[in-house]
Amino acid sequence: MNMDAFVRPGLNTLPDPLFGLLKGYVLYGERFPTILTCMGALNALATFLQIEQVAKGDAIWSDEEQMDLLLNPIAHDLLNQQQLKLPQSNTPFEIILESLRLGAIIWIIQAKRRCRSYPGTAQAYIKTLVRIISDNAEDGTPWNCSAELQVVRLWLLVLCSVSEPSAQDYSTLMRIIASEMKEQNLVTWSQLFSSIQRMPWIYSREVPDLSTL
Repeated sequence: MNMDAFVRPGLNTLPDPLFGLLKGYVLYGERFPTILTCMGALNALATFLQIEQVAKGDAIWSDEEQMDLLLNPIAHDLLNQQQLKLPQSNTPFEIILESLRLGAIIWIIQAKRRCRSYPGTAQAYIKTLVRIISDNAEDGTPWNCSAELQVVRLWLLVLCSVSEPSAQDYSTLMRIIASEMKEQNLVTWSQLFSSIQRMPWIYSREVPDLSTL
């Protein structure tokens, strides 16, 4: 893997749907820019891995050491931003931040599992994230503030669904994804994927079973 081709960036590579969050940058202290910077790094890494996979195929996933060098610094920063309690009654921004942090950790775990460098699963993080999202499922708060945030929420849901959730969490995810697809007039996986690929994505072959929606 050509490590020299990847330089860890920051907010300048933030996924497009997250740029609107920068308006609240000064309101939430150090945690806010740290998590968003991690999302920018993850987005750049996803692009880098896509390019590498086109050139080298699945061989990139056999380079465990190099992959760890790419993933571990981002994971370290995300784990250092852990909240002491779930953001059940926190502000919309805090709910979004914690959801992004958990989603990014799940993304990293799945990438490491593809390299066989992570022996566990992401189920504990998935369970927490599903709880946060489902607690706000009925009114959509805070995700319905903009179409961009709806894309972010859908990305989190699909990411969880392809990351080996428990049977109970998978059922919850499918129910919420079905509701989201109906609300956003998305009928096929292609339409769903074209929406979420604006966020970091490297799992194009791994899709939810849409027949269950």
